[in-house]
Amino acid sequence: MKHLVVSAARVWPALFLVLLLHACETLPPPGAPPVSAAVAEQAERRGEYVLAAREYERLARSAKAPHKQNLQLRGVEALIKAGQAPEARQKLAPIQTAGLDASFGIRKRVIEAKLLVLEGAHEKALRQLDDIARTRGLDPTLLADIERTRAQAELAVGNPFGAVRNLVRREQYLAAREAVADNQLQIWKILSGQPRL
Repeated sequence: MKHLVVSAARVWPALFLVLLLHACETLPPPGAPPVSAAVAEQAERRGEYVLAAREYERLARSAKAPHKQNLQLRGVEALIKAGQAPEARQKLAPIQTAGLDASFGIRKRVIEAKLLVLEGAHEKALRQLDDIARTRGLDPTLLADIERTRAQAELAVGNPFGAVRNLVRREQYLAAREAVADNQLQIWKILSGQPRL
């Protein structure tokens, strides 16, 4: 009995220390704003893409699948918008989409194509987007994203009329008036930049 009392006296402090360290590990750093998607979304709207990516990553740490993967993918997209190709590539690779709805895997491939455009591998991005577009039953939002990314790649390889064709196709997948107006503005900018015959 005495042996049991001595052992318990040694175990409890160690167990307390482990629990204390674990609790400290899950708390945000002092002075950090509370973790919320609104903070990340506001940063993204302001064009503070690196901050948005950091916030999405913080949110993803405590989220469960599939919400975790959604946040991780949003973080990578924010890094791409910020022009941070190496960091985006590093964060994209370990995102696990196996066992989730197929749309997560497709979305990851579209984001990889965006990354290829950013890295200058435009032809490879176009091939990947063509392959993805052959998938049946894609969400309209994803199809709009594919067409916009394809337009960016077409512009980069010197095919402005291909880019316009993609943006015209993109319009059928847009619901918001603001998005349609922005798409039409992009088309107009490309066409007005072409030499007159």
